[in-house]
Amino acid sequence: MIKIFLISFLLFAESVAQAQENPKSVEKQRKEFLELQEKRDEGAAAAQKEGIKKHGEIQTKDVQKRMKKTRRKSERIQRKKHKDNIFERTFRKKPKRR
Repeated sequence: MIKIFLISFLLFAESVAQAQENPKSVEKQRKEFLELQEKRDEGAAAAQKEGIKKHGEIQTKDVQKRMKKTRRKSERIQRKKHKDNIFERTFRKKPKRR
């Protein structure tokens, strides 16, 4: 009986000691994770931009012109487009006038 208690106590004490060897605060772990994620995002954005550039360069002149025309038309349409839809604009709560 005492042997079982002694063995279980030693195992518990050892597991607690191992858990406390390398403690990191949650905020520090979160900060490291966010920094790593930002680096990945920057790398992915740069790679995507480079891929789009290479894709455009390998196209023929006619296709490049058509792509440029389509891109400009899309940008023009997006500038005119509202952020919220017609129902949100129509039924939005108006500020009170004084």
